[in-house]
Amino acid sequence: MGKVFIMTADKAPKKILIFDVLGTQVMQTTLLREELNVSELDAGVYVLRVYEKNKIATRKLIIK
Repeated sequence: MGKVFIMTADKAPKKILIFDVLGTQVMQTTLLREELNVSELDAGVYVLRVYEKNKIATRKLIIK
């Protein structure tokens, strides 16, 4: 448990930022594969931001 899979059209490295609901950054990493380990995060709602090449995607992440 504690894994999130991030699939994109490009297979380039992705910069991942995760923020809590107050906007505080709680994680930053560079992802070379599709699997992100989020087991260190407490249960709650987060904002997941993915940077890949010149694209940015933002999604809600819920950890139970």
